[in-house]
Amino acid sequence: MTVSGATTHVVVRVLGYYTKPVGTVVVNAVPGDATASGTALVNALAGINDAAATKPYVVKLGPGIYDIGDTRLQMKAFVDLEGSGQQATIVQGNGNSSDSSNGLILGASSMEVRNLQVKSNGSSSRPFAIAIYNAPGTSPRITDTTLIASGGTSGNWGIRSSSASPTVTDVSITVTGTGGAAYGISDNGNTNSKIRRTEINVTNTASGETVGIFADCFCSPGDIRQVRVDVAGTNVAYGVKQSGFFGSGTTVIEDSTITARNASTTYGVKTQDIVTLKQSRISALGPSGIGVSTDAAVTIDHSEIVGAFLTVSAPDARIGATLLAGGPASGTCAGVYDENYTFYASTCP
Repeated sequence: MTVSGATTHVVVRVLGYYTKPVGTVVVNAVPGDATASGTALVNALAGINDAAATKPYVVKLGPGIYDIGDTRLQMKAFVDLEGSGQQATIVQGNGNSSDSSNGLILGASSMEVRNLQVKSNGSSSRPFAIAIYNAPGTSPRITDTTLIASGGTSGNWGIRSSSASPTVTDVSITVTGTGGAAYGISDNGNTNSKIRRTEINVTNTASGETVGIFADCFCSPGDIRQVRVDVAGTNVAYGVKQSGFFGSGTTVIEDSTITARNASTTYGVKTQDIVTLKQSRISALGPSGIGVSTDAAVTIDHSEIVGAFLTVSAPDARIGATLLAGGPASGTCAGVYDENYTFYASTCP
């Protein structure tokens, strides 16, 4: 404005103004009532019926425990589930009563679960404990999440997929088995998982197999990078296992540490298909341990392979610049060394 021939610029500052983003549904825990909190979560997700690529939603959970009991949390396309921290927000519930094609959270395509903890509690009446189950055709993203599964008398899984393509990034998985088998990540069907910067710990006191990453399908166990796997069983323990079909593809493991221990028989990596290992440490601890076993070709570069019985067992193995500690290795070696740092320029120890 102009006052007595002078020009004055007026600046107006507005403090504390906030517009709630369209598509954000906030759910806060009911103090002291985890069941009511879980009901509020289920109702909030069920009430979203118009999500689309042009209208995505985020269900934002405040700190607290959300117990959904026997209910399954069916995710929807273009609806993300976001907590307030992996220790602050816990979604928990019971295991499944009838089969392993179910889970506490049911994944969908074009959605993400992030920044929370998911806990599936199995029992004799709910014998299958699965934190997240991904049905055929889905491609969910699981990011910055803690997954816990325990108590299932028939089996326990962190993530189980059937002909799905999940992307798992910055996830911590803890599976404790006391009945049946125990799996960190399990794929069945035409599956293609991508696993990044993830830690998987699986222990099993039952006679069923114990597996960190498992693919029982026409697929590879996934693209595995910067992953730490530690499995401890009683019967057979596998860090990474692929079985069921030959000719499924190549399993790539890079910059990862995979350990199988305590069981009568241990395998660091066991597949029926091609394996490529780079800058990784694979350990099968125990007298019958086999570091890497495949029915196809394997390429190992700049890695450490530990196996008391066999370090590498494959019909076509190429191993370079790698520590081979324990039993013999098959194939072609170039510049490898054993646990005593004895160097082998062109033969395998």
